Amino acid sequence: MKKTKEGAVESNKLKVCIMKGGCNGHMDQFQRLKANFKDTYESTAYSNLADVIIYFVCFFTTNQEKDFYYNMFLIEATKKPRATVILCGCGVGAIKPEVIAAYDCIDYVIRDLNFYEEIAKIMGIKTSKQYYMEDFQGFVYIDVEEGCDKRRKKGKQCKFCNFCKQNYLKVRVKSKYTIEEVCEIVKIHKLPTVILGGLNTTNYGEDFGDGNPKLHLLIKAISEFTFVKWIAVRSVASSGMYPELEEELVNNPKIVSVNYFIQSGSNHMLELMNVGASVEDNSRIIKRLKEKHKAIKGGVIVGYPGETYRDVRQMIEFITDHDLWDSTIFSYINSRGTPAHKEKQLLPKMYEAHCKAVFDAVYKLREKRLQEIAANGMEGWVESIEFEEEEGYHIRVIPFDFDGAWYVIQEELQNVKFGDVVRVIDGQILKLDDCSLIGGKIVEVL
Repeated sequence: MKKTKEGAVESNKLKVCIMKGGCNGHMDQFQRLKANFKDTYESTAYSNLADVIIYFVCFFTTNQEKDFYYNMFLIEATKKPRATVILCGCGVGAIKPEVIAAYDCIDYVIRDLNFYEEIAKIMGIKTSKQYYMEDFQGFVYIDVEEGCDKRRKKGKQCKFCNFCKQNYLKVRVKSKYTIEEVCEIVKIHKLPTVILGGLNTTNYGEDFGDGNPKLHLLIKAISEFTFVKWIAVRSVASSGMYPELEEELVNNPKIVSVNYFIQSGSNHMLELMNVGASVEDNSRIIKRLKEKHKAIKGGVIVGYPGETYRDVRQMIEFITDHDLWDSTIFSYINSRGTPAHKEKQLLPKMYEAHCKAVFDAVYKLREKRLQEIAANGMEGWVESIEFEEEEGYHIRVIPFDFDGAWYVIQEELQNVKFGDVVRVIDGQILKLDDCSLIGGKIVEVL
């Protein structure tokens, strides 16, 4: 360490700039990198100050593709003379080799999405067996796989969904951890809730040798831990569902929430999207899950080429009939590199009308459902307590049935701590030992 002329302390550590586009995938690997290079390197937000620039490339949308050329211009024009530039990410596979070769500033190109070990080697840092997952006090979130190999019911691989660019970037299924490694992560954190995620979690384990998915075996293994009370599974694709997984999701009492992507409530649209599942399949599975009181977070796409208003009505009817009030609505994005890009797109006014109809219907259903929960009450456990300077304490309560919402309660803090089992009714928190907190109100629903 040394002092500058102004008297501030200047670090003698090397600087690392991580430029990341796209979604929040692969954050576990970046967290592990940061934790392991902290003795030798320090992070900087400015690429022109960095000794190592790690650029994670995403090409999922056309805008991100444009960002690549802008960012590469920025790196080439402003980087330090001896700085090391590392290119990685799912978008790398979409860049032609001659384009990469044209940038003299690029020193390393990593095409494997499990890039942690290779970057650590380039940076000259020791790797650790410790896992650095997203830990939000009450639960641990683990991305277990990346990529997608969509399969039909008989196990045969079929063409990818026509709307998803990820698959056309040739990103194959890559399970990030073995079942034993995931269990080790769960054991290290020892938290009551485990959330499993990925691009298409139904494909987890297909790359372990026999080609068969193993998400059901992973869930069984995690369920063996007595301290694990609840398991939520995200990114379950209807097209990737298989019998063993369906039975595990339905019958395992620790499974409380399933993020189930149906894509549409119209068979016509499911065929155009090449999803590989039918409305009847989705209806049967959702009804089975709801019979066992599992919370379903749905996922649909609206505005896809060829969509008619009849398709929109069928989608709204499906969402309403199955009470999928906690649904994520994706408005279709026209992206180069997908079959859908070549199709005739909806006219802007029609696209906007379709999106508005679905959004309005789901929001109306959601508001009605949340009002019922607020009036009738719900039981859950205190996930976190945060102090806001102006507002006082925010107490987050996660419902036991994971009914799609986190409740953020503004309240004076009285006799409530992390992990307490509470009941929320009519804007008040009631501890189940009848110790009540008066004056609370639901200020936000996430």
